[in-house]
Amino acid sequence: MLARQDAGWDCNRDTAQAIAALSAFARAAREGRADYRYQVVLNGKRSLAGAYSPGSQRAVKRLNTSVASLRRPGSNMLDITRSRPDGSFGSGPLYYLARLHYFLRASAIPARSEGVTVSRRFLDLSGHPISSVAAGSPVKVELTVHTDQSLVYLNIQDPIPAGCEPIDDSLNTSQQGIFKPASWYPWESTISVGDLTWYLMHRDLRDDRVSLYAYYLPPGTYRYTYLMQATVSGKYSVPPTHASENFFPEVFGRSAGQVLVVR
Repeated sequence: MLARQDAGWDCNRDTAQAIAALSAFARAAREGRADYRYQVVLNGKRSLAGAYSPGSQRAVKRLNTSVASLRRPGSNMLDITRSRPDGSFGSGPLYYLARLHYFLRASAIPARSEGVTVSRRFLDLSGHPISSVAAGSPVKVELTVHTDQSLVYLNIQDPIPAGCEPIDDSLNTSQQGIFKPASWYPWESTISVGDLTWYLMHRDLRDDRVSLYAYYLPPGTYRYTYLMQATVSGKYSVPPTHASENFFPEVFGRSAGQVLVVR
């Protein structure tokens, strides 16, 4: 699946072989022959139950539980069972997905590195770190990414503080001349910190974040800088910058959460 490109593979032959292999797997897993009952028990309480048959196997059941109702401190037990009325296991696979979503204060979120190290700094136009800025002033956002291994399909998401908006320097209507373009190339080994721009295949500026995508990133340390405009006064919590591989999200890293004051 990692080799798939858009709706197919490298050539018609590879696409046909991949479809044949997936079809064989579906037959071996008895896809389309679901026949069993199931129940979901959370901390000893039955929270969800039902049955699947060939006519209803595509139905999706959801169970939402608030974090406040979970045991804290202590462990929580999620038990998913399946069977038929005669006591047998039943046929067909059972798919489930368990997710835990919670929110922390941005200032309390530490940096974390699981194959990728990410840091973020807010700077004035002179390059000095800042934690507050006057409304109407531009701010440089400096992202630093370090990896000891090659990364493929790297996805970087950098949240924009509320009260700020990114500046698209590719537009003629944006203020020009604030940035100095890089005067070196990625193959110059004398540079200890590379310019991430050389490896980006796409950049997306949105109201709430800047998204960066790189097909391939070799081991090393890289830096990317963009501008944003402080527009509305206030004290804003800024979630961490997050970087991960699209197909291996367990390879990821995040910066620490921050607070930016627009005065």
